[in-house]
Amino acid sequence: MSPRGLTKVHHAHALLAWINATQGHVIVGADANTPEVDHPDPDLTRTHWHTGSARLNGLVGDDVTFGGRPQHRLHDAYRRWLHDHPDEAERVSRDHPVGPLAISHHTGRRKVHAGTPRRFDALWVSPELGVKSVEYKYAAAVAAGTDHALVVADPA
Repeated sequence: MSPRGLTKVHHAHALLAWINATQGHVIVGADANTPEVDHPDPDLTRTHWHTGSARLNGLVGDDVTFGGRPQHRLHDAYRRWLHDHPDEAERVSRDHPVGPLAISHHTGRRKVHAGTPRRFDALWVSPELGVKSVEYKYAAAVAAGTDHALVVADPA
């Protein structure tokens, strides 16, 4: 197992512990550099260092924080918004049947290759907070000089 991967898992576990210890309203924004597969079906979402991965040698992975069924009370704001907007959820599933749900980054990007689209950036909100809208402003962020999308959400 690479030290970098193990560090990512430890960071995910530390964030999980903080979320689970925090009372009241919570909003977390993260550039987690995961998931590897951001599938429309949360049960098919896979993080890079998910539990059960052979390279973790039986250790619990980062999916407990960033997977499709995390072990904390927060909701992925975009998935929550899609749940509340079934027509848009259907369009996303039709247009991207294996994900990603939105694009916030490209891995393996080169001058001659656009790279692999990923949704590595997300907002997580506590269940009592509504989500009126969520936007992934990838093109505008890249034009401004970054390689990750600006993720903007409005509370309901």
